[in-house]
Amino acid sequence: MTRQPGVRGTAVLSAVVAVLVAGSLGSCVRFGAASASDCSEDGRIEMPAGRDSPGSPPAGQPAPVPVPEALWVADGSGTLSAVDGRTNQVTARVGIGRSIGPPILAVGGGLVWAYQNDGRIDLVDPVRARVTASAVVVPARPLADNRLYHGHGSLWIAQPGRLWRVSPAGKISAIPLPADFKPTMLAATGHWLWLAGGRRLVRVDPTTGATSIVDDLPGDTGIGQLLGTRDSLLAVGWNQPEIWVLDPDTAAPRSSIPLSDSELVSGMYDVGGEVWATGNCGNVVRVGEVAEPQLHKVRVSDVSQDFPAAVAAGSFWVADQVRSEVVRIDLRTTEVLARLPVEAADPDDPAFAVVAGRHSVWLLDGDVAGTRILRVDPETNRVLRLPSSVGASPADASFGVSVVVAAPPTAIARE
Repeated sequence: MTRQPGVRGTAVLSAVVAVLVAGSLGSCVRFGAASASDCSEDGRIEMPAGRDSPGSPPAGQPAPVPVPEALWVADGSGTLSAVDGRTNQVTARVGIGRSIGPPILAVGGGLVWAYQNDGRIDLVDPVRARVTASAVVVPARPLADNRLYHGHGSLWIAQPGRLWRVSPAGKISAIPLPADFKPTMLAATGHWLWLAGGRRLVRVDPTTGATSIVDDLPGDTGIGQLLGTRDSLLAVGWNQPEIWVLDPDTAAPRSSIPLSDSELVSGMYDVGGEVWATGNCGNVVRVGEVAEPQLHKVRVSDVSQDFPAAVAAGSFWVADQVRSEVVRIDLRTTEVLARLPVEAADPDDPAFAVVAGRHSVWLLDGDVAGTRILRVDPETNRVLRLPSSVGASPADASFGVSVVVAAPPTAIARE
């Protein structure tokens, strides 16, 4: 570990997926890595046996117990639809008001939160499939300057110079931020809400709304990723090869965790308090202990690219978009269990997104004709395509969709 200079403190997913083409993060040590040899350690990746014939999980790997979950999908048509994770059918539709493009969705506290581009927020009870409350927060322009995050029992909407809190009853309160502070991401630790903007962090007391500013973090770039767990706070600079380990209460740098061979960090994930990270050269790293990190590396690809990933059903699921495959890694053993082929809607642009709940995994693949939704069956390691009626309506296809995974509606709600 590399020690970082101290930082002086002064007197803070949901899952939303807009289906757009994700670009490569760029180089892996060598500039412009784009071929197998550029990023590969030995020029090839070993594939587990049977990768072209997905079946039951390997011997000794218990099949996950099916638990009801639904994928909630919204486009610009004014409807939030529930797709059942067992039948692959739409089982409920909730009207949330039409807008230009899909709303931003968040999930937390047993609710689905839909934020429209006109500022309306609908709080949807997914079990009863109904809107329970509504509120209005005037959005910042452009819309990309509105960052949603659910944590500490509330929905938070971060905008330049202001943070909004929305309670589960739809009550709105505002917290002023520094006028020159433009939040780009949020994270929660055990006691605090953290906002990142540039190289600065703002800490927010979720109970009182009191804020404090942290001096600029080390490095020459702004914070590109922020991850909070109950006992840790981690950050990564834009296109940087190391993870900064920060004090969860003060954000003072404690150490850094470099990925192998200066590989850029493309994503961080909280897996029950344990941290996993993906690198743009095709390595997945499990950090056993943040305080005294023990790194377990898994090689999944030899081509530089983004690696969207998600955690569900006891596995870490990574999208190898160049090969049009989903790689399944066991969380306990870090063994690659399977590589599942994904038939791309556009072979010339095979990028797809991964979104998951606790027990279900979904893939979103978009092109000019609309958005295809696929479900991964963790019991059989098969990728199932949902009916074409599920996804963006033709009129809204160019805008894509937003999705979250939440509880399915009950039978009574569907009647």
